[in-house]
Amino acid sequence: MTVKPAFYSIFDRSFWRLSLLLVLGVAAAYLPALQAHFVNFDDTRYVYENRIVANGWTWEGLKWALSTAFMGSWHPLTWFSHFTDVELYGLRPAGHHATSLGLHVMNVLLGFALLRALTGALWPSAVAAAVFGLHPLHVESVAWVSERKDVLSAFFGLLTLLAYWGYAQARRTAADGAARRAESPRLWYGAALVCFGAGLMSKPMLVTWPALLLLLDWWPLRRLEWVRGAFPWRAAGRLVAEKIPFFLLVGGMAWLTWRTQFEQQAIQSLGDWPWSARAANALHTYFVYVRQFFWPAGLAMFYPLRVWPAGTLIVAGVVLLGLSFLAVRARRAHPELTVGWLWYLVVLFPVCGLAQAGLQAHADRYTYLPSLGWSLALIWPLTAVFNRRSKGAYWGRVLLGGWLLVLGVRTYQQSRVWHDSKTLFRHALAVTTGNFMAHQGLGEELTREGRDAEAETEFQTALALYPKLPSARNNLAVIRLRAGRTAEALALLQQVLAEAPELPITHFNLAQTYDKLQQPGAAVREYKLFLAAVPEDVEAQAGLTQALTRVLAQTNAVQQLQELRRDFPADRSFSLLLAEQYQAAGDFAAAIATYESVLATPPPSAEVHNNLAWLLTICPEPGLRNGERAVALAERACELTRHRQPLFLGTLAAAYAEAGRFEDAVATAQKAIDLATAGGQPDLAARNAGLQKLYRAHQPYHEPAQAR
Repeated sequence: MTVKPAFYSIFDRSFWRLSLLLVLGVAAAYLPALQAHFVNFDDTRYVYENRIVANGWTWEGLKWALSTAFMGSWHPLTWFSHFTDVELYGLRPAGHHATSLGLHVMNVLLGFALLRALTGALWPSAVAAAVFGLHPLHVESVAWVSERKDVLSAFFGLLTLLAYWGYAQARRTAADGAARRAESPRLWYGAALVCFGAGLMSKPMLVTWPALLLLLDWWPLRRLEWVRGAFPWRAAGRLVAEKIPFFLLVGGMAWLTWRTQFEQQAIQSLGDWPWSARAANALHTYFVYVRQFFWPAGLAMFYPLRVWPAGTLIVAGVVLLGLSFLAVRARRAHPELTVGWLWYLVVLFPVCGLAQAGLQAHADRYTYLPSLGWSLALIWPLTAVFNRRSKGAYWGRVLLGGWLLVLGVRTYQQSRVWHDSKTLFRHALAVTTGNFMAHQGLGEELTREGRDAEAETEFQTALALYPKLPSARNNLAVIRLRAGRTAEALALLQQVLAEAPELPITHFNLAQTYDKLQQPGAAVREYKLFLAAVPEDVEAQAGLTQALTRVLAQTNAVQQLQELRRDFPADRSFSLLLAEQYQAAGDFAAAIATYESVLATPPPSAEVHNNLAWLLTICPEPGLRNGERAVALAERACELTRHRQPLFLGTLAAAYAEAGRFEDAVATAQKAIDLATAGGQPDLAARNAGLQKLYRAHQPYHEPAQAR
């Protein structure tokens, strides 16, 4: 092993020349990703159907990104990166893919720098970085726009490790007082902590990073001073204490992640997936990634959870124990092998399956950061290959070049798999079995093309494989609704609502179903529930308006509005419509009581003040009229609208007349006439002019009594 260079000498000419080769090689392997579309696999919710993201950088978006746990995690920097992409490229997918690829290339270069810093080996570090950059297991993290959080968190995570390396180097030089200000340990430590915080704000995957820093303290930083073969407990205590700020950040992020995923039901319960099954899946997960590292075949966007056979688990356990034994035995002669293997075990732990989130057994994207441990472990055999001049070393370099070429070709092929949604899902179905998620996704794509019969087959297959898949049942209900099988659609949607009440789209589909069944009151209720979760949906807003119109046209409109008002007490629109219905029916006392109840709840509403003032002024029943109260309400309505609404000024004029203040009534009516005329409302101006004649004659305006 060569002598490790000082921090700044890592970036010499040889480094940059090899870096150029790495950039060109990785860019060529991922070229198909730049031609890919968005896919119907979370990209809808992350980017092109996410209203806040699609608007780019806005104050609303900034506040939302800092406060939301949408998609099960708090990662504001990831949202910021999507905002920036929209500002730069709009919703053209090529730009979004270019950003992800650019971050991956940066990560390859940072990995190269880190490996050289850790080992001092130039060519072996470059080759190990190339393995990281070209391995097809990482295509999912790079070619899938929704996994921006992977490459972004890795970028900050690698900067954290490099800054920590600089901190350790600065601690050594600061000991003799010769350190320059730029090499201050505090500056390096602060940089490491800031980068670590940024990484956590991109994806919580970095929660094991403090343990990784302690691992690097053992090797290659050698900050543990062994005394006569005894473990240096005091030095270890100081190093752990040094990481307390990192551990505090981890604790906060771990708690926040657990809470958000638990609240959004992203974490599988023990009843659905017991500890024994979780442990078996975790064992298989550690093993399958090792196998896929050396034989990356059959890669897919989703691998369904399953119960693994005992024989498979025994093989997995034997392989993992064997590799662990080898790593421990090599701790003195080849510590890079030991640290690399432990890196893999430690960094993968949060996503190994013990805390099962989602329905996947494992995922290619989970290997992105753990695989850097494999790259570090490769340094040992690579150093022998590059340092020797024997014939065996020559053929070793040839084989190594061939392996890199194979990895690059496989990455190129796997990048093409992510070209579009149908290609992605059909590939998954071709290389996996029982993949209900791929059947569900393919069904959605077929539905968009109007191929409902084929889509129905896909949804039914998905449900047969996994009956607890509400999205498939929801989509199946939509197809039944299109076919006019409304009763079947309703039964399916009610089942979805019972199984997964958190899905907003179910309420939208139910609203349309109730519309078809001529039940507008129920349709209004479902539209409101959907809009509470997705308030910007234009189609739902239009559907709500049409359903409300049909409610008002029915003979039992009052009863339906009463029910809606009870179901949505915070929504004033139902109370206002109910009051208008009471008034139209001649039940003025009920109308006044309804307006008063709304008036008692904040915030103040100019419309409610105006409507109640008008009713107290013109009510045909003398016992219900109240001029003084009407004046106070109308004046408040005008104050809330800064005396700029001619309709409200007309109400105030009528209230003045009812209270006997006819001069005020005439003057206020004239203001209403002038504003209505200037605002292009001739009918309103004419009506106020007619009422003004009454006020000049010292007569208030009352509506005639209605025949009962």
